[in-house]
Amino acid sequence: MRFTVLMLTWLLIDHLVEIVVAQIIPKVRRKTRLDNLKARESKTVAMNFEMRTFFLVSCLFITLIGVLLIVFPQISAFCKFDYVVTLLVWWLPVIFDLIVLSFMMISIQYDEDGFTYRNAFGLKRRFRYQEIEKIVEVRNTVIVTKRKKIVLFNAMSGLFAFSRYLSEIAPDIPRTIKRKKRK
Repeated sequence: MRFTVLMLTWLLIDHLVEIVVAQIIPKVRRKTRLDNLKARESKTVAMNFEMRTFFLVSCLFITLIGVLLIVFPQISAFCKFDYVVTLLVWWLPVIFDLIVLSFMMISIQYDEDGFTYRNAFGLKRRFRYQEIEKIVEVRNTVIVTKRKKIVLFNAMSGLFAFSRYLSEIAPDIPRTIKRKKRK
């Protein structure tokens, strides 16, 4: 009897997930295409605004809880957790979130003369296309210059348009491309 209930529950969950995913995926694809089109028109490369906002809010929330755990050790005592272990376990996701968030805040604005790279702290650097030593596209795109190594994630809107633009405007830049072929 218990096995039958588990199997029915599993089948029900499976069908519900299929229905929900079938509704969500076309909307996500449409939004991604629209974001890429806007990024191509404005000649920018940046992470999706909603994704950046989600990670920023979640990072602030997780950091706030971490600060509360430090300031009020009674919370750990009330939950019967070891205070030191709780801090160690809690601050690892906080550090991970901060690292991911810093990569998500990176953006590029490009034109005919070069591109402006903005890091996670909002500091901008201008690069000319002649400064690029090589471009490596394995999983993500890495632009190697004499001054900086810039990592751009494939999830960034406008990255493929920027990559195509680079190959048109500066075809002599050495490239390493190892991408999986899409089905």
